Parts: sequence; C-alpha cells; structure tokens
Amino acid sequence: MGVDRKLVATVLAYAAVYFAGVVLLRFLPPGTEYTVAVVFVLSCLPPWSLFLTWPWRCRRAGAVRLELGRPGGSHAFRLVLILLVLVPFAIVSAVSALLAVVQGRASLPVAELASGVFALTLTGYFLFLRFGRLQVRRDGITHFPWAIRWSQVESFQVYRDFFELQLKSSWELPKAVDWEVRGVKKRMLAQILAQHISPPPLAQGLVLRTEPESSTASPGEREGHD
Repeated sequence: MGVDRKLVATVLAYAAVYFAGVVLLRFLPPGTEYTVAVVFVLSCLPPWSLFLTWPWRCRRAGAVRLELGRPGGSHAFRLVLILLVLVPFAIVSAVSALLAVVQGRASLPVAELASGVFALTLTGYFLFLRFGRLQVRRDGITHFPWAIRWSQVESFQVYRDFFELQLKSSWELPKAVDWEVRGVKKRMLAQILAQHISPPPLAQGLVLRTEPESSTASPGEREGHD
C-alpha cells in the first residue's frame, strides 16, 4: 500500500541521517561536531513542523463527525515493529548525551545532545503515528500526520474490517491509505464517505454492504485486504 511505502521511505531516510551522523562523530577530526549537530537539528525540523501545526490543521478540517479511535490491524503492527527498533536507539542516544555531560568534558557535547534530540523526535513522530486518533471531520479525515480533504480523495472502498482511500497525486500524501474499522462505525463511515466521494462502479457492492461481522470475507475482499 502507498502508506507502507511512505513509512519505509521515512524510516530509511531518518535512519540514514542518524547513522551517518554517528559515523561522522566517530571518525571526523575534532572541531567538526558542530557540523554534525546542525545536520541533526535540521533533520528535526520536518517532524517538529508537523507537531506544531497539527492542532491548526485539525481545526481547519472542521468539527468531528465520527470518532474511529486508534487504528489497529496490520498498519499498527508495522508501526509497533518500527518503535521496537527505534526506542532503544533513542534511549542509547539520550544516555550517551547525559554521560557526556556528567563526565565534565571541556566543551559542551553539542553533537551528542543533538543526536539524542533527533532520536527522541523520531520516537515521538512514530508514537503519534501509532497512537494518534482517526477522526472523520466535516471537511475530511484526520490522522497524524495527514489531514486529508474530501477533494483529495479519488475513491474509497469499505471492506469487512477495514476501509481504503485512493488519493489524488500529491507531494504530501501517499497514493493510498487504509485503516481498520468495524461494527456500526463501519456502516456510519460508509454513509459519510458516500456523501462526499463517488465510489467506482465495481466498488458499489462493497461500499454499502452491511454483512454481519462474523461472515466470511469473499475472495475479492480477501484479495483487497492482501
């Protein structure tokens, strides 16, 4: 799915910055640690811009129409795996920075401090992704870091236990996103989406179908979920 490619690209990009900075700290001559610190600080700016503008972007999307809670399913599982790898790096970076301060070095360990801030920033970013609330609002759908307007959605499909949005081409959004949703909220969600988005002809049978939760998914649904 598009959201997976975006997550993978984000993880790889930030991991490359982090490890490149750590290598530079170990092998560059003294006096270059400020350059490494600047790289770490600049890399923190995109996540922090999302943190700071998130309340404003949510308000701009209008009042909440349907609260879907924290997304689960395979998307949440992948984020947990990322956090299991990332959190130890954040802890090691923070401890390393604190030890540098406690040891009383002649100069402030700016590079170590910057690397710790960078690792903690990444941890916060993925914690927001994992535990942020999915909400259907008046003008779109919000889930950190995306505030998706109805005009940005090309089509949608609601399956047995998740729904999928196909999005229009945009630098800020993936091509597709999917979240887990079940029960009565699934039917309410399908009704709201149908008010704002015209589903493709082949999806009509899936979009508004209200089969029991215990029913067996059809081959087409299983294929879509895979």
